[in-house]
Amino acid sequence: MLDKFIKTLAFVVLILSFYLLCPGEVGAASYFVSASGNDSATGTISQPWKTIQKAANTVVAGDTVNIRSGSYSEKIVPKNSGSSGQYITYTAYQGELVIIDGANVAISTSLGVNEGLIDIIGKSYIKVINLTITNSKNHGINIRRNDVGPVNYDSIVLSGLTINNCNHNGIYAAFGSNLTIEGNTIDKVNYSSGIGIW
Repeated sequence: MLDKFIKTLAFVVLILSFYLLCPGEVGAASYFVSASGNDSATGTISQPWKTIQKAANTVVAGDTVNIRSGSYSEKIVPKNSGSSGQYITYTAYQGELVIIDGANVAISTSLGVNEGLIDIIGKSYIKVINLTITNSKNHGINIRRNDVGPVNYDSIVLSGLTINNCNHNGIYAAFGSNLTIEGNTIDKVNYSSGIGIW
């Protein structure tokens, strides 16, 4: 009987040690967004949210937002940062075509105001992957520091994006570090390079 207790205790200690030594796995969750979803739902694959912003207000370090195919007419502003080894990831689900369309989204058109359909302000450890961003009246993606503090951005990854028809840059970034831009297509923007980094 004592031998069985010791073996059970050793197993419990082993499991607890695994979670303590692998914090990247603890609390990580996958959420889902669908154009036919409901923001009052639970965010699961069978009960997805309707807006990406609902997900952006909810997710924390280590979480993934899986966006189902469709067109989303909204501006996205991540509320939280990830952390080292625990990025917050926004991605198209399994190669589906996801379009963030700014044609009817009210954002500034002023050259002196940096704003984007995706606005990452003073946040860090965020990945944006395999989305199409189009028809922005300003930048496609705007990344910069939060002027309150100020807090610079850090460790942002933009990968596999298609960005087009933007009034300013496809990607604009200022006051931060460790920005990775890879495998993106930027076309039909008003600044010839398509990317502005300061």
